Amino acid sequence: MLVKINDRDYDSQILKYSGITSNLKDSIFKNYLWFSDPADFNDPYCKGKGHTPESLADYFIDNPTYLRNTIQQYANSVASTIGVSCFSQEEDNLLMWSHYADKHKGLCLKFDM
Repeated sequence: MLVKINDRDYDSQILKYSGITSNLKDSIFKNYLWFSDPADFNDPYCKGKGHTPESLADYFIDNPTYLRNTIQQYANSVASTIGVSCFSQEEDNLLMWSHYADKHKGLCLKFDM
């Protein structure tokens, strides 16, 4: 069965790779999903490095350090208010098993949407 999200069709089953952690155990036994703090990500592209807003470019052009610090502070404050949970449509992705499922020692949960 397919489910439509933002005008795209997706399989109604999604997968979550995970190591065997206390968050995973609590999620299973207490019936909820864990959403991670983006500040805890180990991905350098997900550390809240925002883009310069075009409307402020002229104001900050003479002080790029101040601009960078201002954007970083804003991104950090926004990132601290959200949580992220990642899913996949692939059951046999080697990278997902090695990175997200604790070097093949974890598991992959299947959810029906």
